Amino acid sequence: HLHVWGNSWRVVFRTPSLDYKNLGTPSFINSFLTPDMYGKGFPSKPKSNKSFDKIALTASLAYKLSENGGVLVFCGTTQFVDYIGNKIIQLHNSIKSIHGEEWNENYSTNSYYFAKKIFGENHWIAKCISIGVGVHYGNLPEILRKNVEQDYKNNNLKIILCTNTVCQGVNFPIKYIVVHSLILGYDQKMKRPIRLLQRDFENLIGRAGRAGYETEGLIFYVQNTS
Repeated sequence: HLHVWGNSWRVVFRTPSLDYKNLGTPSFINSFLTPDMYGKGFPSKPKSNKSFDKIALTASLAYKLSENGGVLVFCGTTQFVDYIGNKIIQLHNSIKSIHGEEWNENYSTNSYYFAKKIFGENHWIAKCISIGVGVHYGNLPEILRKNVEQDYKNNNLKIILCTNTVCQGVNFPIKYIVVHSLILGYDQKMKRPIRLLQRDFENLIGRAGRAGYETEGLIFYVQNTS
């Protein structure tokens, strides 16, 4: 889990177990992310365990992890894909203004070609793809989804922002999974949130370190409770 510890965030590692009452003492890494490490607000200083910019924190975490391998960011809704995508663009521009070009912008990939053709070069999806961040969700045109998948497999993309479409048989070389949210919507009739099904959750986390792609994988939960 990634959660607030003082004025920074630490990663707490727990061994998966069905015995939730006897998980043992976890290991951890303090100050894995610190305020403004990628420019002002990336991530912003936490006010409390429950008060911080979760979108900017997710974007900063995905960026940091992408330095060492492929990252999949799971979002419950396309709205959060949009929010995090735009936040990563801001993060990228912040880094460029301070340190120069950290990610090499690539306008020659097939996925960028189709994103530009479908949405235009100023659309956030096209901008994301140009800096190595793919987008994958159900309503995306299939030709763009397929080319995002291929460009990611060819290491032209470092990060994939996705919804539960990735649980439907899509195989990626994933080293890290960042879980931003698991609520898929709201059931107006039943007056309750719609959560990701357990089988889909197991399918999702099973993609980290999948044999044939990566030798090991890590799953991070961006947690805003203690």
